[in-house]
Amino acid sequence: MKSNNPAWEAYEKSHPIVVPMELDEPHPITQCTAAAIGWPLKQASNTMPSLFPPVGRFSVHVSERNKARALRLVDALVKACEARGFELRSNSDDSVGVISVFVNKESLPLRLVERGTRVTYLLLESDADYGRKSWRDSPLRPLEKRLNKIMIDLRTKAATRIATRAAWEESDRKTAEFARMRSELRDAIAYEREAVNELVGEAEGWQKARVIRAYLAAFTASATRASTLDDNAEWIAWAYDQADRLDPLRPSPPSVLDTPPDHYREPGLNEYLDEDGTIKPA
Repeated sequence: MKSNNPAWEAYEKSHPIVVPMELDEPHPITQCTAAAIGWPLKQASNTMPSLFPPVGRFSVHVSERNKARALRLVDALVKACEARGFELRSNSDDSVGVISVFVNKESLPLRLVERGTRVTYLLLESDADYGRKSWRDSPLRPLEKRLNKIMIDLRTKAATRIATRAAWEESDRKTAEFARMRSELRDAIAYEREAVNELVGEAEGWQKARVIRAYLAAFTASATRASTLDDNAEWIAWAYDQADRLDPLRPSPPSVLDTPPDHYREPGLNEYLDEDGTIKPA
């Protein structure tokens, strides 16, 4: 009866589960199970049927000859689960549905089935997330002698599910955190790249503006000497405006170049020029 939790092992050693030879005090779940498989049970001496409303049944699928034994196993299993604080309830809204064992709020559906053809045996199966667990009956290791080990296995299975889910959640949290950090880094890089490009553009514009102004100063001096300054005055003023438009340190004079593209571009595919002069989708 080895486990990774010495406390569980010690408890099971000191609390052996005994499967009764006769069901004198069947648990209500056992009674519901017996009714579901069509096996009459003797009513407990100190109870009344009305005191036991339908509470759910254990999933049992065995032949007629194994029904009595299956019910004794179910009764011992159900009582052992209750003694260990495991919750027994239906997964469905139907109050008389199939019972699942809940260990630390983890649902562990159990069923007792009969397997084999020429030689049959009983098999207790647990279908749940993260894999199936089963306990096979045998002449040397009958299920009656394995119930304490099954209690440990149920605890282990629930603990494994909790740990696995916690590991997945932690992995998801780390992945989400990495994704957030990478997103923030991408945004920071994009912002920095845009800022650098803007700086370089402004410096280049400023340098170009200085070159244009130096050129215009030389041009004005040459035009003055050639007495053609008046003829070029309009162009010189326009050229100074273009220098100012390039210079990030000066206000930008208005220009036809500021016109939005939609005011002059050709209509594209699936577009048309409306009578009001705007481009609209076709």
